Amino acid sequence: MEKSLLKFIRIDNKYVLEILGWKEKNYDDEHGEIGDHLIVECLISVPDTSIPMNNMFGEEKRTCLVNKNQFQQWMDTENRIKWI
Repeated sequence: MEKSLLKFIRIDNKYVLEILGWKEKNYDDEHGEIGDHLIVECLISVPDTSIPMNNMFGEEKRTCLVNKNQFQQWMDTENRIKWI
């Protein structure tokens, strides 16, 4: 599932390097109800601004919410054809 989740998140942010972990959101808040989202911890590539004019990239841990219904719909269409 992590490979599919990574592919899905990269549609929105191509700088995501890997998924560090995920869990189902088990509380209500302004972003939705229990079970509506996955909380995903990612490692993303970000510009390293510590040295001006360096053009190097560093890595940063970030957390995002993924809508479970949208992810499931995407997976359903993504897995429609099975190559053998």
